[in-house]
Amino acid sequence: MITHELFEKFKESHPDLDRPDLELSGVNSGFDLFKENRLNSLTETQEHFKSEVIAIQTQILALNSLVAFVWQLDRETNQVLRQDFPARDLHLASILTNISNTAQSIYELCLIGFNVQADVLYRTLMERTMQAIVLLNNGEDMEKWLEAEDSDLSKVAHYELFAKRERMHKKYEAIERELLSVNPNSQELRAYRKQKMDEASLSVHGASNPVTIGSFSYWKDDKVQLAIFGSPCQSSNRLLNGVIFELWFFFVLFTRTLSNEHGWKPDYKNDLLLGFEVYRYTAHKQFEQLCSHLIET
Repeated sequence: MITHELFEKFKESHPDLDRPDLELSGVNSGFDLFKENRLNSLTETQEHFKSEVIAIQTQILALNSLVAFVWQLDRETNQVLRQDFPARDLHLASILTNISNTAQSIYELCLIGFNVQADVLYRTLMERTMQAIVLLNNGEDMEKWLEAEDSDLSKVAHYELFAKRERMHKKYEAIERELLSVNPNSQELRAYRKQKMDEASLSVHGASNPVTIGSFSYWKDDKVQLAIFGSPCQSSNRLLNGVIFELWFFFVLFTRTLSNEHGWKPDYKNDLLLGFEVYRYTAHKQFEQLCSHLIET
């Protein structure tokens, strides 16, 4: 809020301003727009995207149940990752927290009408889930990643581990073939994944389409309006379903990674591990239901 002192200074600095109707209360009423537009957007979007948001929340609950379990453990030993792996369970918890918080940030931005900004994080989510699978399946890569603690070393590590000659995609595809026992067309699959990342990267790099078109929203009856202060938009549907798919497939590879690479067998007598399984199973079924609905429509 603008203080009375600053308001008076403003008027003193503009002696030619002939606006006797200008009052501090009216000027400060503009700040109400932030809250009003947020509430208006939520009123519209929460019900419209209810199924998608519940699916993402269930996925996040699964991730965070495992994180909470790890947080209770001895920080120096591993009960989820294998004992001789370079990373500790606490590193696993950090990786999962980063993924779950990114997913939550995306759906919350969508609900309050900031889709282009959510798209920036969607690009991050795709990369984080792929990186996590690569690192958790390769001790040497994980060790190099953990050792790169400052900015310069992190840039070098990122290039060597993920960017150089499309290493992240190649390593991810090899893990995918091994864990799923399938042999898909790697070139087509890589092209598809890169296309999704490139589309989201347009928002990251401020391309003309997301900056120009993304500054407008269309909602019911295809009404177009400026998206200032955030505004509901049908394009949230693409983002939310994209998040659901990315997390669903991450769980497919992640659970197999823990079982095959780390030999983990969860004890479901533990409430947090039971929560991990209940939420993960439910999220899987919710994903199937959403897919069936999309096929029908």
